[in-house]
Amino acid sequence: MNASEFPVPTEPETKQLSMLIDNWESCTELQRAICLVFLRDSNRPRRIAKVLTIETEQVLEALPGIEGIIVDAETSHLYFP
Repeated sequence: MNASEFPVPTEPETKQLSMLIDNWESCTELQRAICLVFLRDSNRPRRIAKVLTIETEQVLEALPGIEGIIVDAETSHLYFP
């Protein structure tokens, strides 16, 4: 899936993500898509990757640039603080 095919947040989702993610406005398209799938569906990078039809490694590589998501070091599951 390329960036133009990533899911787009609704207005309420955008408001919620803007409150949860400190740097929402400066996130890349991929980072935004990851946050949206996390909000809607799953906290597991493998599942997020499947929804976005990308590799799990791409999800894991994009996470450090997102301010407002905690990644469990043992399980790699995502959490909002």
